[in-house]
Amino acid sequence: MERAWPLLRGCAEFCLDWLIEGPDGYLDTCPSTSPENWFLDAAGKPQALTLSATMDVMLIRAVFERTLALALASGRADPVVAEISAALPRLRPVPVFSGRVGEWAADLPEEDPAHRHMSHLVSVYPLGQIVAGTHLGDAAVAAMDRRGNGAMGWSWAWKMALRARLGDGETVRSLLSEASQAFTGDRHRDAPFDGSEWGGLLPNLFSTHPPFQIDGNYGFTAALAEVVVQSHTGVIDILPALPRGWTRGSARGLRCRGGLAVDVSWQEGEVSVLLRRLSGDASEFVPVSIGGEVTEVVVSDVVEVRGRVSC
Repeated sequence: MERAWPLLRGCAEFCLDWLIEGPDGYLDTCPSTSPENWFLDAAGKPQALTLSATMDVMLIRAVFERTLALALASGRADPVVAEISAALPRLRPVPVFSGRVGEWAADLPEEDPAHRHMSHLVSVYPLGQIVAGTHLGDAAVAAMDRRGNGAMGWSWAWKMALRARLGDGETVRSLLSEASQAFTGDRHRDAPFDGSEWGGLLPNLFSTHPPFQIDGNYGFTAALAEVVVQSHTGVIDILPALPRGWTRGSARGLRCRGGLAVDVSWQEGEVSVLLRRLSGDASEFVPVSIGGEVTEVVVSDVVEVRGRVSC
């Protein structure tokens, strides 16, 4: 906590100084852009600068909430806590236009409606502010459907992680198939390709943009971990986005919130989960969901939970 507090406090102070009051009373970021995507102004010309791009507001919300949580956990009395508490409810809510999460605070037309970046969905992954099965979760799915699957490198990985968080294992599988196709450079001039013209894997398995994107490789593994286990809602959810046809598999040592590690194996719908306590309260109940059935267990050392899922 002694290392985290100065960093979080400094980030929160910067955000507080950046925010300005808008005409409707909400706090805005100004200037603001959404990474690499542009919108069209009234004259039809591409523009980047605006107020309160959705990514800005969601990141600031995450900073404020984490700073308050750390202050509470450590019993700190700090003037910045009162400032954050006053500002947090005045941040703009997630914008939804035509049933989709918006990229900007206003309903602005995108220059590239199929842009590969999903900046406005940072609230889904990794922040966990929007979850599956809610109104905003549905709006996030609609936003992803509009963008489509084609991508490159890390943006493929991000789309996979987003779809996994939203429980769409079939699209995760489709994206993984796109992202893992072989790329040689010449191939795209000689044969059709289902994904991006820049995408695929090099012969050494590096994810390419080009020249290559190591965060694509790291991101693929992070996204696949989201298929196997999620814990951002306070429940350890096992195989929440398992694609049909992945009837057997296993994963070891995946970390969950609350100081736990999880080993998972499944075959033909039968699931076995081993939970190990790494840190935290060894006496508290941990909810574990397998196929929608929730079991509460105490993990003082190692405990096994079994269940079934549909494959």
